[in-house]
Amino acid sequence: MRTASTSEGAERGWRWRAAALSMAAGLTHIIVSPLYFSQWIGYGAVLVTVAALQGIGAMALVAGPPHRLFYWAGVVGNGAVVLLWAITRTVGIPFLGPAAGEVLPVGWPDLLATLIELALIAHLVVLLVKFSELKKEPLVE
Repeated sequence: MRTASTSEGAERGWRWRAAALSMAAGLTHIIVSPLYFSQWIGYGAVLVTVAALQGIGAMALVAGPPHRLFYWAGVVGNGAVVLLWAITRTVGIPFLGPAAGEVLPVGWPDLLATLIELALIAHLVVLLVKFSELKKEPLVE
């Protein structure tokens, strides 16, 4: 039978692994950002913004159990990053910049970041589904 303390410990383990994945994805984006800045400042800015958000997400995860809305934001945000990666590798860079419409090749760093983000999404979904006692109260009353 699962006790409250084992449930809390399991939840903490899932949060810390998710935080490590979020930080790893963010660091990967920071490492490759100079390449994208050299192509166009907008491409680099997108990567740095994503990295910053992933770093903030990692810190929030280790600070304590966040509100369920935070987990949903992580699922949707990282899902959007994975979707944008897939679009830029199949259809082409959408809309902006000097390489708009160009299909990018799949490289090891971007594939690694995408696989990490998929693992992160899976961890966040587990936190949402398996630990239903997570904060459900409204953020604002």
